[in-house]
Amino acid sequence: MADLEERTATSIAHGKRKVVQNGTFGNKWLAGKIEHVRANDYYVVNNGITPRHAFDGIHEIPYTSLPEERYLWQRFLKRGPLVMLNSSKSTLEEMVKRGKTPMETLSGKAGRINHYEVSGYGFWNPGNNTATIIHLVDCLKGAAFFIKTNEKKKQEDRIRVGSKGKDIASVYLPSQGNERKPYEIGLNHVALSASDGNLGDTYRFGFQHGCKFSTNLMTNRFSNPPNFPDFHVVAAYLQLAYDEKKLGSTKLLEMSPFLIPTKKFLKFYDRLQNNVVVQYRDGDYKMRRRPLRMDEQEILLWRFIERNGFYNAARDYRKAA
Repeated sequence: MADLEERTATSIAHGKRKVVQNGTFGNKWLAGKIEHVRANDYYVVNNGITPRHAFDGIHEIPYTSLPEERYLWQRFLKRGPLVMLNSSKSTLEEMVKRGKTPMETLSGKAGRINHYEVSGYGFWNPGNNTATIIHLVDCLKGAAFFIKTNEKKKQEDRIRVGSKGKDIASVYLPSQGNERKPYEIGLNHVALSASDGNLGDTYRFGFQHGCKFSTNLMTNRFSNPPNFPDFHVVAAYLQLAYDEKKLGSTKLLEMSPFLIPTKKFLKFYDRLQNNVVVQYRDGDYKMRRRPLRMDEQEILLWRFIERNGFYNAARDYRKAA
């Protein structure tokens, strides 16, 4: 199981056998190679994963004019293609009438990304025309954090649900820093067992969370600043959802805005964290090594879905209910 410690190329390679594959046949092929890397091996990537240009159908548009590789990851996550689950003109009534959960909609769209790299998925809030943008990396990291944290013996080291209202809840996550004060995350428009929540609530999902570890991905591509739930929000949602399941309600799992990964998808994420090193030349033309960046992990997670099928990556709670 992937943990949340920061990796270095040296720590990834330590005690493992080096596997080098010269040349590449694309990121879908690369995802397949990484998927089958053994736990005691590490794979060396010699080719770029993140595209430097977007294509609008006529022109190639660079994600960044800055030559340094260190800027590319953030520009791609800000400006790269998104899989949107609804339109900015969608109404609440339309979303309820359509009757499809976010994951049902995503399952139909995820298989059609073979010609371009995706930086995330999202949906529009029909109430205020604000987009929520979600990265698969945060879904996987949040699920790993949820699992690992709930293996702790001390109650204060585990995630716990605080107060709940009709469609709101507060969730407390243990601190990852030196301070012991837990993070409080507020979740709203969630279909709790005591509410009459429906699909409309899912597309109005919101949260309150100020985290110093959050990545700044603010962008001017939207008229209203979008919401970027990070892995803490995902973990908080999972805790609330599984608590609700214990009470007999699977609504939060069925209507989750977050992809809840299968064991197979989590294993692939673990390989990305612990068994892959990127070799590249920096601005000084020296050969360097590093772990996969967030943008590269995001791209390869989408390619895993393309290779294996959506419901080999995402747990299908509607079918299980």
